[in-house]
Amino acid sequence: MSIENVAWGDALDIVGARAVTLIALDSRKPLRSHAVDPLPDGENVAEVAAALAETAAELVRLTDGAGMDDLLVTGPAWFHLLRVVDGGWVAHLMLDRRVANLALARREFRALVNSATVQERSRSPALPRRTPAANLPRPASGPVEPSNWFATVAGEPYRTDARTLRRVRDGLRQLDGG
Repeated sequence: MSIENVAWGDALDIVGARAVTLIALDSRKPLRSHAVDPLPDGENVAEVAAALAETAAELVRLTDGAGMDDLLVTGPAWFHLLRVVDGGWVAHLMLDRRVANLALARREFRALVNSATVQERSRSPALPRRTPAANLPRPASGPVEPSNWFATVAGEPYRTDARTLRRVRDGLRQLDGG
């Protein structure tokens, strides 16, 4: 089963799910879409979701050197759960924040998406043999400086001075209502 042929309507069985869309990363257009109620401006939502997921995946790749798991975007009424799928796709699940359980929704959505990608991988042909490492050019010798691009962009990543700690404490108190 390919990712395009997943029963995307099954995602609407997830508690709180209101819409699910499979979006092509290259065109940022929805390929499959199912919703409890029609979404206003669905094509623009798909385009923004794909751009956001692509940017977040690149951020994770640059900082962690690994692939992104899920991207969560929260608003007052909705949870947006975005998952980048092998082959250039983004799966976008919209959850009603009043009734959804985000942890369960993530697990169920991951299982739905992975059910297709695991089956697809098991049927894929074997990769061709790789060129032996002896035939490849050797990297230049000498020390390699680690990239500090994040420090130059963001400055010092955190501070522990008393002023900052007071601001954090006061912000938490405001959230708590006291």
